[in-house]
Amino acid sequence: MWKKDNINLVFIIFILIIAVFLRFLHFFDLPFMWDEMSAWHRLHFPSLNELIEKGIKPDGHPAGVQVFLYHWTMLFGDKEWVVKLPFALMSVSSVYILYRIGSIWFGEKSGLFAASLLATQQFFILYGTIARPYGSGLFLTLLMALFWSKYFFRGFGIKDLVLYVLFSALAAYNHHFSLLFAAIAGLTGLFLIPREQLKYYILAGVGIFIIYIPHLPIFFAQLQIGGIGGEGNWLSKPSPDFTWQLIYWAFQYSIPVMLLSLAFLAYSVFAQRDSIEKRMAKTLVLILWFSLPLAIGLYYSIYINPVIQYSVLIFSFPYLFLLIGSRIEKMNPYMFFPTLVLIIALNIYQLIVVRQHYTIMISQPFEVTASIIHEQNDKNRQTFAIYNSIPEYQFYYCNKYRLDKSSFLSVYNQNYDFRKFDNLVSQIKENYVLSSALPPEFVAIIESHFPFLILSKNAYTSEHYLWSRIESDSSLRRKPHLVIDFDKKIKGLNAAPNRIVESQSGVKCFEFKENQEWGFTFKDSLALLGFKHGEIIDLVAQISSDTNQLNATWVCQFKADSLPEIWRGKPTQITPSGKNPIYTTFHSLDTRILIKPKDWNNYIFTTYFWNKNHDSFKIENIRIYRQPANPIRYGLFEKIDD
Repeated sequence: MWKKDNINLVFIIFILIIAVFLRFLHFFDLPFMWDEMSAWHRLHFPSLNELIEKGIKPDGHPAGVQVFLYHWTMLFGDKEWVVKLPFALMSVSSVYILYRIGSIWFGEKSGLFAASLLATQQFFILYGTIARPYGSGLFLTLLMALFWSKYFFRGFGIKDLVLYVLFSALAAYNHHFSLLFAAIAGLTGLFLIPREQLKYYILAGVGIFIIYIPHLPIFFAQLQIGGIGGEGNWLSKPSPDFTWQLIYWAFQYSIPVMLLSLAFLAYSVFAQRDSIEKRMAKTLVLILWFSLPLAIGLYYSIYINPVIQYSVLIFSFPYLFLLIGSRIEKMNPYMFFPTLVLIIALNIYQLIVVRQHYTIMISQPFEVTASIIHEQNDKNRQTFAIYNSIPEYQFYYCNKYRLDKSSFLSVYNQNYDFRKFDNLVSQIKENYVLSSALPPEFVAIIESHFPFLILSKNAYTSEHYLWSRIESDSSLRRKPHLVIDFDKKIKGLNAAPNRIVESQSGVKCFEFKENQEWGFTFKDSLALLGFKHGEIIDLVAQISSDTNQLNATWVCQFKADSLPEIWRGKPTQITPSGKNPIYTTFHSLDTRILIKPKDWNNYIFTTYFWNKNHDSFKIENIRIYRQPANPIRYGLFEKIDD
């Protein structure tokens, strides 16, 4: 019979093989994500000094990863797999390092349990295959923790202390939260260090600070930025259930894996009572290492400036795994190993099938946009692409596919209003237009000029639609889900009969005169209207007016008892519809952002026009369209709807 050490060795090799497989599956097909494109864009400076001044200080991240990428790409090029490779290798190595840490602290079963979760959970696979400071920070902080552990639990060797200093300093250069974690780890050591070793440990702390001194000018410059949240920035304050949502997401929304992990935790708590006092110090350290970065991040984000995201907690999260498996060393191997195999199998299934991880990762907007245009070129269909991202990011993929950049137009931060965008679209000479990641109202404007849908493709954070002027066997023309007009009685429509008049063309309209601020309302429940959660509701109104400068507000509301009222008002920026004086205006509602699934059937939908400036105009009709939900739009960080 094999010895226990042989079984553990085989099992850690098995886990590492799985870790390699999951990180390198589709690896050479992985495009850059937005954050990676940002880092890539900030590499193109002629000198290291200019990189620091223009590419690092304004960004908010420490210099370590950006300086590394600057030299790495200079040596090996900037293909996606080349840039990602070091981070993927560090991610695989992190699995083994965590196993070593667990083995030192509690025993090999603890290390195997923690390593199996690190190897198979989306949290670590996602950040292990993108060229950002999260996978690298995990690698560096784990190495720091490894040599910290060897120093404290294996005899206070000077070599271990020196390596602890080195990797603590590198972690400080990697990310501000990996710096925070290194500081927390260092401070907890002060409560464990024997008196005779205290001076060496304090000198180690001084050494870490000395190594970090060259980075202080960058740190203080970035401190002035303030953060990525608050007014004018994109990150909001964390919700009250942030901690639960983090754990639920990290375990891939898998109730079976969470229950099995709780079973391991229960075994650790109740099956080894005789060793609780002996291991209390280690348990408290793990609790602090997991919870303090989370608590500090939450406090700072709520009371000062939002900074906390799932990504920044990757450095501390593995210690929850060690805490769960802290006292499982005496667990029967006939129970332990099959259960661990079951957890691994469930995690892999959840990752690939339920979470659709690889489908999402290879469906990034820049790559999808370029690939569709490339396919169109192969069919000799000249296509104009309108996209919503920084041009330099998209041009990386134009170069990759050897595409003509003159047929690409970015609306990113261009402040196009409806009229300006409508005028732009009306001047396109090509017969095909690709709309990539555009606001729904802009998609509706394109559709008004190019009415035939050739292709729709979902991507992460975006939808892509290929439109044509020319009808073909494969094209579709969207049909409205509901039409609100005024020549017949419609359920939910409340319109005063004396304000329904005929237009010059004989169409029944609802009239607003200059002294009339309010008019008709349309109201019905979302469930009865037939809408589904996650869909985008597109509304298109035909307006008859003697002027193209209306200032009315088109309002859409969602109301429900005991739930927050949702109000969305949009100025009626009208665009010519081809028959003067008829104009078109648009409104769109992304229901996945606005309403939680559990509240969907409780809400009543209402729409109306608020003529606050007392203009004179007539509403001919409102057409309401359903845009199918994109299940992977937020799929990396939210539960994917069935």
